[in-house]
Amino acid sequence: MLNDRGQVLLFQVQDSQPVHEAYPTMVDYWITPGGGVEPNETLQQAALRELWEETGIRADQISPCVWYFERVLRLPHKSFRLQEYFFVVRISSAAVSRANMLDYERRMLVNNHWWSPEEISQTAEQFLPPQLPALLPPLLAGNLPLEPIRLSAR
Repeated sequence: MLNDRGQVLLFQVQDSQPVHEAYPTMVDYWITPGGGVEPNETLQQAALRELWEETGIRADQISPCVWYFERVLRLPHKSFRLQEYFFVVRISSAAVSRANMLDYERRMLVNNHWWSPEEISQTAEQFLPPQLPALLPPLLAGNLPLEPIRLSAR
């Protein structure tokens, strides 16, 4: 989600264990809003629903998929292969509400912040996908890829 001031909304996650085997120390990091796809939903419908649930913001327009990131989420007793599809939503409002979040989202998503590209480039914070700092400037400039960019763990 991008606002009219050239910022991207990210949520801070604090996990109890590393998020990815390629990043053994990554337990505190920032992610875009998003989540699972319900039965009979398209990816775009799921993205818009998750956006509303996690931010309280309704959007009418969504881009085609711009990035694809696949990773394995390892939990103590189970592993999940996550297929993450990223879309661009532009909004003018910056007010975020946690009222529609599920309980586990409230526990997992401990903070949110509208990040400028400058802040992202100057911080020691970690992001998922890891390439986020390099990938954002073209999107902010309105240059969406013609096909989704497949991201790697490194």
